[in-house]
Amino acid sequence: LEPLEAGREPTHAVHLVEGTVALLDGGGVSLLRVDLSGPFSDPSATISPAQADQREELSIDAPGRWHGVGDSLVADVDGARFDLPSARFRDVRVELTSSGAVELLLTPDAATPRAIAIDGGRATFGDCSVAVDGALITELLDGELRLESGGQSQSCGLGVGGRVGVAVRAAAGSGVRRLAITRL
Repeated sequence: LEPLEAGREPTHAVHLVEGTVALLDGGGVSLLRVDLSGPFSDPSATISPAQADQREELSIDAPGRWHGVGDSLVADVDGARFDLPSARFRDVRVELTSSGAVELLLTPDAATPRAIAIDGGRATFGDCSVAVDGALITELLDGELRLESGGQSQSCGLGVGGRVGVAVRAAAGSGVRRLAITRL
C-alpha cells in the first residue's frame, strides 16, 4: 500500500442533522458520511428477505440454503437459518410473516437461543401459544414475552435477562416474507 496524502485540510467541521459532516476550507466544502452499525443501531424498519438489496441486512448461514421465490425467502434445507447479525435488543418488537415450519429465535448473549415455533397455524413458546392469522407479533419487554396474532395474545417469561439477537430458522420449503423489528 502506498501512503495517500490528504488534498485538503479543513478549517471547520459542521455536523449535519442526518449524520453527514461538512468539512470546510478555503477551497470549498467536502461532505463526509461514515455509516457504522453496531449492537445498538436500529435495523431497517421492514426487511423483505426475498429482495436482494434488503437481504444485505441479514447473515445467511451458508450458500445454497435459501432462495428467493416471489416475495418470500424459502429454505432449501431443514435448519436453514439467517440472523440479523449486528443488532442486539433488551426490549424489542418483532413482526414476522412466514409460511410453513419456522422458528423465530431470540438469541441471548451467553445462553441457548429461545425458539418460538410457528407451524400448523400456531405459534408456541413453552406454555404460551396463539393461533397465527397473518403476521406473528412477538414483543420482549423487561424479560416478559408476548405473542400476538389475529387479535389474540398471550404472555409468558422468556427465562433469560439482558440483550438478545434475532434470527429465523426454517424447515425445507418454509418461507419468510416479511420481518419488521422495532427497538422498544
